[in-house]
Amino acid sequence: MFRPNDFSAGQTSLAQLLGFYFDIIKMDGRFTKDLTQSADNQASIYAVIGIARSFEMFCVAQNVETASDAEVLTTLGVDCLQGYHLGVPTLTSPWQQ
Repeated sequence: MFRPNDFSAGQTSLAQLLGFYFDIIKMDGRFTKDLTQSADNQASIYAVIGIARSFEMFCVAQNVETASDAEVLTTLGVDCLQGYHLGVPTLTSPWQQ
């Protein structure tokens, strides 16, 4: 059972980041969806960006589906955006067509 006072202990330890050498952190789409309506999601993304910057990681946001969400994400400092707003998945790359 997870208890709020146990955060950063055991499996949720932020210190575990010190043992890995990541270049990229990719934020789950649940945080980026309807971002303009969710102050909690904005705060979470801002915190993740802070962690990414501290560890010199490239920061990617998934599931960007609206122009307003893209604007908020870029304003907050996300490095790269992925999602239907920017392009739908295809079987053939645009440069191969």
